[in-house]
Amino acid sequence: MNKLLLILSFILLISCTNNQKYSSDDNKDPILIDSSYNNGTLIGWHLMDTSSAISVDSMITVALKNGSYEGKIKGSIQESCEKAGCWISLDIENRDEDLFIHFQDYFTIPLEYIKGDFAELTGYAILDTNTVENQLEDLDKMKASGQDISIHQYENITKNIIDVSFKADAIYLKKI
Repeated sequence: MNKLLLILSFILLISCTNNQKYSSDDNKDPILIDSSYNNGTLIGWHLMDTSSAISVDSMITVALKNGSYEGKIKGSIQESCEKAGCWISLDIENRDEDLFIHFQDYFTIPLEYIKGDFAELTGYAILDTNTVENQLEDLDKMKASGQDISIHQYENITKNIIDVSFKADAIYLKKI
């Protein structure tokens, strides 16, 4: 309980920091920033400081508990779009899956940032419910395409799954 209270207090502190963002009230169009910063690369729609980010695992915990999350996350790149740098995925500790990240207004990152490199992002979590019906349809499509699907795979689908992804409006990248 104390650990959860500490995490929530930390997140509250993070959400109170002032990030300079462009809003619809600004008279000028936002400018995509792409610059060298602190031995890395900063890309996005606003400047961001590289502090107070939480782990991907902590963000997912908060998003699932509260139904949303907006702030900074950090982690290790697992995969990236090899053709245009239009998306990445970050490692989720103690899970067999990665967190999918896409970029606001489709900005891209340099292709040299690859698996294992460090990323820190600002943005918000997107929660999407994958219903039992959708999961069963996906298995049916896989089976129809010739993949071997066992009866156990069908039996294991018993509840809706909440998928979490992240939409970033700025990213700091650093080679490891």
